[in-house]
Amino acid sequence: MVNKPIIIPLMKKQGKRFIEKFLAADDSKSMPIYTHFTNATDTDNIELVFGSCMAAVLNYTMGNAALT
Repeated sequence: MVNKPIIIPLMKKQGKRFIEKFLAADDSKSMPIYTHFTNATDTDNIELVFGSCMAAVLNYTMGNAALT
């Protein structure tokens, strides 16, 4: 039998709390904020996060250059 670490649910709860506090502190609301919670051991999720970030930056950049 493999013991599951207890820290994972705690990390998720703390990560969610951090994101909620970060979003609540954003006064400008002029730019969208995209949040992701991941851990460094889930390589598929890391690839998804980086891909999403690159797509968001590209879309923003193209929109400012009137290419979209």
